[in-house]
Amino acid sequence: MRQQVTRGEQPTVELRADGDLAYQHVVRLMALVQNTGITKISFVTEPGKVEETPAE
Repeated sequence: MRQQVTRGEQPTVELRADGDLAYQHVVRLMALVQNTGITKISFVTEPGKVEETPAE
């Protein structure tokens, strides 16, 4: 990826993380990506099961 940035290309990093991953790991990965010069980071989400809260 660093080579692409050096050539003037700007790749997009797609980040997928589930709820079990500690936030600190996501932040660390984002910092590593940004240190290569990449500025496009996308968060990819998937629809999950939504728990309904009973109305009061």
